[in-house]
Amino acid sequence: MYHPVIDIMKANFDIIAKDGELEIKEKVKKGLEILETDETSTLPYLLELLSVKDRGIDKTPSSPEARKDRILGALKRIVLHGSEIRPLIMAYENLHWIDRSSEEHLKDLLDNISGAKVFLIFTYRPEFVHTWGGKSYHNHVNLNRLSNRETLIMVSHLLGTEEFDKEIEQLVLEKTEGIPFLLSSL
Repeated sequence: MYHPVIDIMKANFDIIAKDGELEIKEKVKKGLEILETDETSTLPYLLELLSVKDRGIDKTPSSPEARKDRILGALKRIVLHGSEIRPLIMAYENLHWIDRSSEEHLKDLLDNISGAKVFLIFTYRPEFVHTWGGKSYHNHVNLNRLSNRETLIMVSHLLGTEEFDKEIEQLVLEKTEGIPFLLSSL
């Protein structure tokens, strides 16, 4: 649950794999101070997402639905407060694999960012259908496959040479099928 959201939170609060629960808690508290975000209503729910055991949330009895609403509220607060300090750009890749909780967060966020300095970038396969509908501040860009010529130009640029064997040329065209993402992994 909330996997891409947690990844962005970790990057935002500079949380690394070797951090213990105390370090995580301190980093999030410091981040909330910078964002001037209410610690009482935000910290426990962010710590829950980050799987910190001593988060203070267990003392407050609530239904799973109420807890989810508080988590969504905490996430929304840090994004909106962060966008008041500086414009935010957040990229979510492979949205076609997104979990339901993260998708609900994105829908809630999109319903509340009108006028905020937040730029969200989503990548997903054409068959994915998002649930947030059309917004006046939403734009869709469809990336088509590259032609053989465009593919070879990109490969030349990536390899730093304009000349390579015809067999390699053919192999690249067959294996990548003009998909820019596959070309960038050469």
